[in-house]
Amino acid sequence: MVQGPTAELPEGAEAASQEFQEAVQAADKEALRQILDKAASDPAWKEQLIDDPDAALAAIGVGEAEVEGQARWPTKWVYRWTWWGGWGWYHYRRR
Repeated sequence: MVQGPTAELPEGAEAASQEFQEAVQAADKEALRQILDKAASDPAWKEQLIDDPDAALAAIGVGEAEVEGQARWPTKWVYRWTWWGGWGWYHYRRR
């Protein structure tokens, strides 16, 4: 199954509601804000982010947030931007 990004929804896939997509976008913005604030204030953490992003993000709790209405499964498709793939349809999964 396609993990994203894709220009169009895969056959049979259903997009998340607009409200859910807006909640995902708000959660993404808050996570980015936390990352930038921490990197600006803590050079050692910034280096950890470069060397071991999973551990660095876990240390500040990024990626743990849950968007209201999303159970662990099934996944929903949201149209969003990511630094690794740009704009496209992505599976949204709570971590």
